[in-house]
Amino acid sequence: MIYPRTLLLHLLFGIFFCHNCFSQFNNPISMELGGGGTVLYGDLQNKTLAFGTHIGLDYLFNPFISAGVQGLMGKLQGNDAYGREAHSKFAGANVNIKLRLGQFMAAKNNYSFYMLSHRSVLSYLANFYLGAGIGFIYADVTANRGLNANDFHEGFAGKDFAYEMIIPLNIGIDIPFAYSFRGPMWAVNINYQLGLSSGDNLDGYTNGYSGHRDRMVYLSLGIKRSIGNGLKF
Repeated sequence: MIYPRTLLLHLLFGIFFCHNCFSQFNNPISMELGGGGTVLYGDLQNKTLAFGTHIGLDYLFNPFISAGVQGLMGKLQGNDAYGREAHSKFAGANVNIKLRLGQFMAAKNNYSFYMLSHRSVLSYLANFYLGAGIGFIYADVTANRGLNANDFHEGFAGKDFAYEMIIPLNIGIDIPFAYSFRGPMWAVNINYQLGLSSGDNLDGYTNGYSGHRDRMVYLSLGIKRSIGNGLKF
């Protein structure tokens, strides 16, 4: 009979077509935009919250290992009981790598199909990551270093700018959504970044008696979108 034969051909074609769709993860490249709070850990006792934004581009070598570049800008600020106060506008960039927990889970022959059919807690935890990198940061600082005119004490040391190397340490998670036949298209990113600077002037103050360098924390929420050509994982 012609009808059963035609139906069988359609079924075989459908199975073959779906197999090829599920065998491709969406894209190896993703772009991210986000923002969040910044806190400066320097020579000022009171750590006050400021705001920053970032843009990033990541390349996946496999579903769980990536290399990327990130640009960020924003403000840092702080003050203390001695009248010192600093407002710093910063901009920086870094290159980084991230290693996700899924790299140590059971291997999936078809990652795209796994992500489409398994929306369990473990599948989301597979995108939990640790990362590190290296980059630079420039800060334009407005700081109150002197005392009032009636005080004969020496003012505080420091500069109105800083250009320093920075090592970003990242911990975070990507939460994928908007699935297509190729896999996830979008993801929400939650990231905690600790930036270790090579100097001691992000807040405009230097302390010769302290061996600690300035540090900054950036807690961000971002949105990621996959772009580029598809890649088989």
